[in-house]
Amino acid sequence: MLEHLKELPADKIIALMAEFRADPRDNKVDLGVGVYKDASGNTPVMRAVKAAEKQLWERETTKTYTALAGDPAFGKALSGLVLGDAVEEERLAYEIGRASCRERVCSVV
Repeated sequence: MLEHLKELPADKIIALMAEFRADPRDNKVDLGVGVYKDASGNTPVMRAVKAAEKQLWERETTKTYTALAGDPAFGKALSGLVLGDAVEEERLAYEIGRASCRERVCSVV
């Protein structure tokens, strides 16, 4: 079954990150992934993020997974912040994942 799989093209972001690492210049700027790095090249965890994670951890009552579509209450609250009253609630379809806040929040149907 797997012998029929075709090789996919190389990921462009991964390739860009490799080019950045290979570049010997001192004044280069990493355009691969949008994360903050300090002068040592480390990606520190901001105090505000640690405080928010601590609050979530203290309130957590379960490790049960949400449905594939994510938490509908989160989608509804976020769409209200983003869209306000521009779209009727019944026209929204939520598609929320847990990929580090890189979610596609909703689509209008």
